[in-house]
Amino acid sequence: MDRSTHPPPLTSSASHSLHLSQPPPLTSSTSHSLHLSQPPPLTASTSHILRLSQPPPLTASTSHILRLSQPPPLTASTSHILHLSQPPPLTASASHSLHLSHPPPLTASTSHILRLSQPPPLTASTSHSLHLSQPPPLTASTSHSLHLSHPRLSQPPPMLIFRV
Repeated sequence: MDRSTHPPPLTSSASHSLHLSQPPPLTSSTSHSLHLSQPPPLTASTSHILRLSQPPPLTASTSHILRLSQPPPLTASTSHILHLSQPPPLTASASHSLHLSHPPPLTASTSHILRLSQPPPLTASTSHSLHLSQPPPLTASTSHSLHLSHPRLSQPPPMLIFRV
């Protein structure tokens, strides 16, 4: 356990419980439970439970449980459970369960369960189950099951009524 204020780089192949203030880059090949304040970039190849405040870009190749506040762009190749507040663009190639507030554009190549509030345009190439509130235009090339509240509809032409 390293609780120093300005620790040097840490490298390890076993589990860590880190409570670091302004830590330098961290690299490891096993699981981590990280409680970091303003951490620098983090790279790892296994699962993470991350509770980060204003973290820099995160890159990983395995599953993540992320509870991030105002996170920078996230890129990963496996499943994610993301609970993000005002997240920047997200790109991934595997399944997602996304609970996003005011998210920017989302692009992915696999299935999504999206519960978005006022989302920007969404583009994807596979099936979606979308529960959107006031969604912007949606573009996709496969089947969709859409449950939309107050969708944007073009106004119908005016109706003429003649009374004699």
